[in-house]
Amino acid sequence: MILEQIIEHKKAEIELAKSQLPIEQLQALISRRKFAPRAFAKALSSGQACAPAIIAEVKKISPSLGLLNEAFSLANLVSNYSDNGATCLSILTDQKFFGGHLSDLKAARALTDLPLLRKDFIIDEYQINQSKLAGADAILLIVNCLEEAVLANFMAIANDLAMEVIIEVHDQAELSLANRLKPTMIGVNNRNLKTMKIDLKQSLKLFSSISKEAIAICESGISNLHDLKQAIEAGYHHFLIGSSLVKSQDPGKLLKSFTSDIL
Repeated sequence: MILEQIIEHKKAEIELAKSQLPIEQLQALISRRKFAPRAFAKALSSGQACAPAIIAEVKKISPSLGLLNEAFSLANLVSNYSDNGATCLSILTDQKFFGGHLSDLKAARALTDLPLLRKDFIIDEYQINQSKLAGADAILLIVNCLEEAVLANFMAIANDLAMEVIIEVHDQAELSLANRLKPTMIGVNNRNLKTMKIDLKQSLKLFSSISKEAIAICESGISNLHDLKQAIEAGYHHFLIGSSLVKSQDPGKLLKSFTSDIL
């Protein structure tokens, strides 16, 4: 399964990073890095009540689709997203499977004032510290990859570093666990990380079970206005959209249609 391959590679990647920059040195660098956090959840909840809040994603490759756009440019995407209604940005930093890098997060922070999510497969405290140094305002923690106690610990570490957390789930059991943790944001991924298949119905059927105290985010599977309207009718107002935007010949135009034509 693709998720198992990703996690195994991630373990080796982390060990290499630790050997090159031990966590003590990483934390020392963080203590000298001074920048104001950008409020991620507040940005999502402070827009127009009737307009969808969209976390627009920067990613180069999808394991299931391959290279998403021959003309991929991080700078162009960030600019297009920032100018056409994105509320926040998601920067995919996995290199082997998604073609990203931590340097993409650093570059994005210099190009936009929008809050930034580091999207990756976080399985080690080291990565949380990496995220802070690279300029993340929020991180993604995936229930499918982590035990409940580890999730709670990682949430606390992120909060201590002035970063917010999206807890990602895919099914009812994972959502029940997420609700117990009382996160500020819960994302329902319509993509099954074990098979990489997408089913928008997954998030639609789970919406009513999401804690009302959390911002509910519909992730993956929004390709057009019809998909977006379905999710809005189910109750969602917050979305993470990646592949359909990156694949588009005009990502800014498509994003703008999601935030304006829906009204």
